[in-house]
Order: sequence, then C-alpha cells, then structure tokens
Amino acid sequence: MASQDLWTAVVTGGAAGIGAATVKKLASRGVNVLIADVQDELGNKLAAEIKSSFGVDAAFRHVDVSKEEEVQAMIKMVVDKWGRLDYAANVAGFCREDRNNEANVSTAEFDKHFAVNQRGVWLCQKHEAAQMLKQEPRTVELSPKPSLAINPQRGAIVNVGSTTAVTGMGFPAYAPTKAAVLEITRNGAFFYSPRGIRCNAICPGGTVTDMSAANSTSADREAYNKPIALKVMACPEEQASVISFLLSPESSHVTGNVIMVDGGFSSTMSG
Repeated sequence: MASQDLWTAVVTGGAAGIGAATVKKLASRGVNVLIADVQDELGNKLAAEIKSSFGVDAAFRHVDVSKEEEVQAMIKMVVDKWGRLDYAANVAGFCREDRNNEANVSTAEFDKHFAVNQRGVWLCQKHEAAQMLKQEPRTVELSPKPSLAINPQRGAIVNVGSTTAVTGMGFPAYAPTKAAVLEITRNGAFFYSPRGIRCNAICPGGTVTDMSAANSTSADREAYNKPIALKVMACPEEQASVISFLLSPESSHVTGNVIMVDGGFSSTMSG
C-alpha cells in the first residue's frame, strides 16, 4: 500500500479529449492517476507518458462505466495501488450526431447513450463515494492559511455534463442523459457532502476534441463559434483546469454546483 501522503485520482474517459487533459492536469499537481477508458492503446500510452513527464504513478484500466462490476473493479485497483481515492473525474461519455432528427434515433441508440452517460456516471459516483466514506478525512490546506478552521474532507467528485443539458438545441438522445448528470451531481452533494465529500459538475460548451471533430465539419465548428461570447470553442485543457479546481482544496466550500465552461454561450448566446 502506498503512503497516505500521496494524493490519488481516477479519471473515466481518461484516454483522450477532456479526460486526457484532466489526467495531465492532475499529474502536474503531483496526483497519482488511474486512467479508465475503453481505448486501450491510447490509455496505456498516456499512462507511460504521465509517469515519464510528471514523475507520478499512473496506470490504465479498461473500464466500461455502464457495467457495475467494472466500475467496482476500477475503484478496487486504485485502493490496492495507492491506499485510497481522493479525487474522481467522471468524464466518460458517448455522443452520436443526432442533433436535428429525433425520428432517426433508434431505441438501441438511445439506450446506449443512457447506459454510458447516465447510468455510468451514477455508478461511478455511487462507488467512488462509497470508497471515500471508508477513508479518514484529510486536512484542507490553503495558502495563505485560512482565518477559520476548515473541516477535513474525504474526497471530491466532478461529473461532466454538457450545455445541451440546459439549452434546447437538439441531441435527443445525448442531451437528456447529460441533464440527468446534473441531478445525479446535486443528489451526490445532498447525500455525501455532510460527511466530507464534495460533488460538483461542469457543463462544457463546444470543445475541440477528437469526438467533437468526428461529429462536425469545419463549417459546423465555424457556426458553433458564432453564439459563443468569446467567439471560439474551448480546448480540452480549459475544461480540465476547471475540473482540477473543483477537485482541489481551492474549492473546499463548493459542492452541488454546476459550472458552465462554455465561453459565455449559455448565458449570452451572443451570435
């Protein structure tokens, strides 16, 4: 078992896109990271890169978050390797380009979105929190030193939603599952925060990832920029930085919240 001085994390969907950027961000903070994904080649390559570049421990595990036994095995691997689970970023998600045509979405396609995006997040949060509840709380350290004592905490969880969860913009299979992520997160705060586990969510707007590129053309991306107040889609690292903040002691009094990381899209729709 690793020293209890170490900080540890699991990132689902961690092999690419926002997940991979989150893995790197946490590793840059000295956090050991388990990369959980179904993309084995990318995940193993990233784990090796993390160990070499950041001097922390990292590992990859093939995990289908829609399967409870695989989520449980994921948590067990973290604890077996490092002794505890401090942070969890539930990034894994699935999106089929169905934005403008609900009639063409089959029940099987809808169920796949539900299995990964909704049930998967719920399973991860449930089992991550269960492990964190077993752990001794850790001191919240801030600099400068806080003027009042801050209660020790057992861990932090961040779930990844989407701007489609709060705006009517199509995606009839994807959007409902992302809306559910926000309520899963709020319930997590209700259930677990009284015992020292914070649960928050981010809602990314348009972000340039391999998945978004596969689901859009360059003309689409130009059109997506127009209603964004900043007039540009995010890069994965911008999303990862907010996830890292919500997992860190810097956000020790933040729980049950949703941060829109969308360049002002949902609040201004400035195009």
